[in-house]
Amino acid sequence: MAVNLTCNYPSCCKTLQDQAWISSCSHTFCDEHGLLEFTGQRISKCPLCLTELGNPLDIIKTDINPSEQYKSMILAGQRPEVVIEMAARSLAFWNYQMQLQFSREKQDKSEADRVARESLLKITQEKTSLRVELEGMQKKNSDLENALAEKSRQNLKLSSSMDAMRVRMAEQDARQQRSSPSGNTNSANHTPPRFGFITTNQSVNNNNAVNQTPINFAQLQGTAGWLAAQNRRDMEEISRYRSMAPPPPPQQHRPNCDFSSFVNPNSRPAATTEDGRSPGAAANRAPKFNLNF
Repeated sequence: MAVNLTCNYPSCCKTLQDQAWISSCSHTFCDEHGLLEFTGQRISKCPLCLTELGNPLDIIKTDINPSEQYKSMILAGQRPEVVIEMAARSLAFWNYQMQLQFSREKQDKSEADRVARESLLKITQEKTSLRVELEGMQKKNSDLENALAEKSRQNLKLSSSMDAMRVRMAEQDARQQRSSPSGNTNSANHTPPRFGFITTNQSVNNNNAVNQTPINFAQLQGTAGWLAAQNRRDMEEISRYRSMAPPPPPQQHRPNCDFSSFVNPNSRPAATTEDGRSPGAAANRAPKFNLNF
């Protein structure tokens, strides 16, 4: 694989194809930067190492792809030692240029490796951050599930308490209805609930003093809707069972029979008094009093 020279200008690095500017400090430049740096100036400086190039032969423009005639004539008439010395200097220049190219390629590779390592480190840090965030979200999700389970248990416990309280209140109302002769509850035995609290009658002492224990109404208001729905379901169930029950049998109406019209043939006619009544009726008749004084 053929290796070509490259421009040594810091921002160029262009591969040289036909012509090149060669300096005595062993640097090469492309035609564009050679004309920019070394034309129109009395004393030029190398843009790479800042060496002064005051001699006319310190910077030359040469053809890097010479013709066959140029190759046969450039060293013609020179002694062998001069040819060898010129070839040695040319080889030293080529060797130096190859070192510059390898050094620049190594530097570019190191820079690329540095950028790749930085990118890999950044990706690793982002991956670690995402893993930590994922663990935090999983922990938060677990905490929310535990909190939901705890709230469900509390809701179930509160529902059971409300069911038991409803049963106790129903039993208490039934006992009061049985004990009241008019079928109404005694309003004096009930204390109106305060805002946010309700009271239950737990015990009655010998002086008929009611021990009232306050219950937090805010804890029970969440199940009020559930109790109302339960009552509606109970009424619907009762209505459904009533609709499924068979209709009552029709009532049989007995005819009005006047047994006085039936006469016993074996009985004798009863004796009557002078006014047409029976003797028993006359005996049971109230006596008459003379009210004329």
